Amino acid sequence: MDSIRLFFFLGIGLSMDTFTLSILYGTNGINKKQIFILSSLVGLFHFMMPFIGYNIIGLVPNSFLHKLNVNLITGIILIILSIDMIIDTKEKKFIERELLKLEMLLFAFTVSIDSFSIGIALGLQKSNIILAGIVFALCSFVFTFMGLKLGKIIKEKFNSKINLIGAIILLVISIKYLIEGIN
Repeated sequence: MDSIRLFFFLGIGLSMDTFTLSILYGTNGINKKQIFILSSLVGLFHFMMPFIGYNIIGLVPNSFLHKLNVNLITGIILIILSIDMIIDTKEKKFIERELLKLEMLLFAFTVSIDSFSIGIALGLQKSNIILAGIVFALCSFVFTFMGLKLGKIIKEKFNSKINLIGAIILLVISIKYLIEGIN
């Protein structure tokens, strides 16, 4: 029972950045179907990434794991997503729009990459990775879904101004990740 509680709190912690970015991304005016698909993708990635991290322990030399710069990778991907949001704002695409499949995959990967390192830590402790992955997936699905829905509500209330604000906030978060990745 203690491990479930630990996984639940880890899942909530992993889902906090997902929630924040989902609110910002929800301001893009995405439709209900895409909210469900994107939430499901994030949940799936939050299951897969710790599983990969858990199983990579024996396959990859520790020197490579230490050189892997997760913050830098995350920052670059988030900058790409924020630039896309800014371009959408400049083109005045204020109606519901379809997200590209690659765009959804990049978003899901970006918000899930921190769970990869948690998987490595759980692998070192020989924890129940399947149970952890299920809990992480459920938490991230719920937080992503709520964030996207909240972003959509904000979008409907404030319309075009929120797109630019969301894009700028995402750009600031991207820069934060880049700075952390460089240091």
